[in-house]
Amino acid sequence: MGPEGDHEVMRELAGLGVHFYPPSMLIRHAREIGLTPDQLSRIRQELLGTRAHEVDLSAKLEHARLEAVRLLAADKVDERAVGAQIDEATRAHAEMHKLRLGTMLRVHALLTPEQRQKIEERRSRRDGPKPTAGAAAPSPAAIGEAEGDDDDDDIDG
Repeated sequence: MGPEGDHEVMRELAGLGVHFYPPSMLIRHAREIGLTPDQLSRIRQELLGTRAHEVDLSAKLEHARLEAVRLLAADKVDERAVGAQIDEATRAHAEMHKLRLGTMLRVHALLTPEQRQKIEERRSRRDGPKPTAGAAAPSPAAIGEAEGDDDDDDIDG
C-alpha cells in the first residue's frame, strides 16, 4: 500500500476522531510496539495482497482517465461516453479507498490492546501536548517549522 494512500485515508479518519496506523509504520516500529513474528508475517501478507489489488485498481483508474481524455479530444465530444469514463474512474477510486481502509481494519484487528496503547502513546509523544483554551497561539516560526516536517513516520498522515 502506498504511503500517499495510507495518509489520505488516515487524514479523513483522523478528522472524525478515529485513528488507524499505516501497516508500513507498524512494521518499522515492530520492536518498539512489541509485534510478534506471527503478527509481522500476517501484516506483510496483508500488505502484499492489498498491493496486488491496488495495482489492478490503479490500472483501471488510469485507463478510465486516458479514455476520458481521448474522448474529450474528439472533434465532437460524446458527453455520455465521457461521463461513463468519469463514473468508471470514480468507482475505481472508491474501491481503492475501501481496499485501504479494509487493510487497516484487518491489521488493526491483529494488534493487542497493549500494542494499540503503545502506538497511541507514540502518536501523543509525536504530536505533543494539545493547546488548551486560552493558551497562546504558536509563533509564526513554530508554524513554519511544523509545516516543513517531512517525517514519514507520521501516524495520522
